[in-house]
Amino acid sequence: TFALPWAFGTHDPDPTWRLGYRKIRRGDYWVQDNRSAYYNRYRNKRQGGFRWWLSSSHTNSSERLTDYRQQYEYAIVTGFNEEQVRYRGSGIFLHVNGDGATAGCVSAPRGFLARLMKRLDPDHEPVIAVGR
Repeated sequence: TFALPWAFGTHDPDPTWRLGYRKIRRGDYWVQDNRSAYYNRYRNKRQGGFRWWLSSSHTNSSERLTDYRQQYEYAIVTGFNEEQVRYRGSGIFLHVNGDGATAGCVSAPRGFLARLMKRLDPDHEPVIAVGR
């Protein structure tokens, strides 16, 4: 099981959401650069500290969040690798279904995620169970 500590997405925050939330803006990335102190963290390229310019085919490329507008309409961060262990994996979210398989995330229908955003309460320490 992994904690569901906060969320991000393309919408303005809804006052009914209790989970912490960050609206995606231009230049926002999920850092997957193994040489960065910000590995497995949300960061804007203007803040620096990671090689945002690496091509998507590079091992250490970071994920530009605006490239996944459908999937990241609603995205809930999981507590996977919150210790930032390099090369263990990063950017594992619960997000809206896309056209194909995920790269390690869990996806669900848009309506489900929209309802979940209204239900998750950090005071109840929500988690997700992921099996093999």
